[in-house]
Amino acid sequence: MARVTWMMVLFAAFAARVETAFPQPLDPGAMIPPGASEQDIVGRIRRLRDWRALAPQGTPEQRRKVRLTARRLTVRYVDELFRRFPQTQFRSEAWIAKLEALADLARVDSKALGALLELTARIARSHPDESLAAENDYYAIQAFVLGARFERMPDRKRLQGTIERYEAFLEDHPRSPHIPVIRASLIRNLLAADRVEDAHQQFEMLRQTHPDHPATRRAAGEINRVTGIGRPFGFAFTTPDGERIDLAAFHGQVVIVVFWTSAARNVVERLAELNTLYRKYSDRVEFVGVNVDSNVRRIRTMMKQLALPWPQYYDGLGLQSPLVVAMGVVRVPTCYVIDAKGVLRDVNDCTDLETGIRKWTSARPEHNR
Repeated sequence: MARVTWMMVLFAAFAARVETAFPQPLDPGAMIPPGASEQDIVGRIRRLRDWRALAPQGTPEQRRKVRLTARRLTVRYVDELFRRFPQTQFRSEAWIAKLEALADLARVDSKALGALLELTARIARSHPDESLAAENDYYAIQAFVLGARFERMPDRKRLQGTIERYEAFLEDHPRSPHIPVIRASLIRNLLAADRVEDAHQQFEMLRQTHPDHPATRRAAGEINRVTGIGRPFGFAFTTPDGERIDLAAFHGQVVIVVFWTSAARNVVERLAELNTLYRKYSDRVEFVGVNVDSNVRRIRTMMKQLALPWPQYYDGLGLQSPLVVAMGVVRVPTCYVIDAKGVLRDVNDCTDLETGIRKWTSARPEHNR
């Protein structure tokens, strides 16, 4: 009996030690113990940066909450590290962790954006080494882009400012690991600014230096998306039920390819609107869905719930799906509009589709389904 008691005591002590080392589940109010060492605080920051390991499963909303909580704790712990250890040997690592956290939080919190702008300016004044300077400039670009959205900066001014910052980064930090992502982002903005030739030149450089990088494949898809308008368009796939779908089989009908995710806000309402259009223009329009969720079980549940009558494709790879990458889709929902002759006519955010349908069918709708 005594042996069992001692085992229980040892187990309880071990569990308490683990709880002290890192609270589980993640507690937004978690504090660092007064006697924590410099290495202990840095260890906590490192574990928080790997937030995916803290939420290997769960719904998108649950994982989002874990991610944002981890980001907020990271900011707090970095500040605490500098308060307790002003001359910390982990200065650069801590700054980068805070930059990363604030950049993520700034997408949903304007106060975090202000803190990010302040931090990037502070680091720039501190004469950082090359590694920290590159990271700082990388997140400064993100701060500019987010700030432009919050301020509703005119598109032309926003694009010009973003392009200039990407070009400066490529020149100032040629060895940064962010180079392929930065160049791919530059390509996207050049395309948006109708500088297609410049985008092609940048893509050739990206293809030569990073031929197998995911950013290169995505940039290729984006170029194809923009330059593909007005050209024949098609692809084929096999649905989860084993049905072979080839867009060529819909010749004579307008085809709307809808890229969507169950994680989007108002997804049920948006898909219901598409179903209404599907029924309204049934004799002239066909819809094809491409789901970009990564949880196959959730996809199947959503399919049953919505009872979508049009063919659906998904492979559980999300935005990294080869089909999605090849099509240049970077956000959802996105709709491809293909006319009755199989020519790509438009790529949009799936709003005001009926105008496009009427334009390309040039006929009044009939209620057949």
